[in-house]
Amino acid sequence: MQIEIRSDGAHISGYVNATEKKSRPVITPHGKVVEEVEPGAFQAAIDRGGNITVNLDHDSTHVYASTEAGTLKLYESICSF
Repeated sequence: MQIEIRSDGAHISGYVNATEKKSRPVITPHGKVVEEVEPGAFQAAIDRGGNITVNLDHDSTHVYASTEAGTLKLYESICSF
């Protein structure tokens, strides 16, 4: 993640998660599993997400950016880590 402080505010960029990467083993009631996010999953969530906001500690009274206001841009990209 990269944060730049500019005259018009803070600009944050980076990746939240990666597709087609295996997770560490996760313990579930059905045993140990390894998860893998399919390509297109994030874009599908963004498309149906409506107004997505950036908040501090999930506090919806402090909205720092939103897709509705045009201050937040989200997209799925193909990357390799």
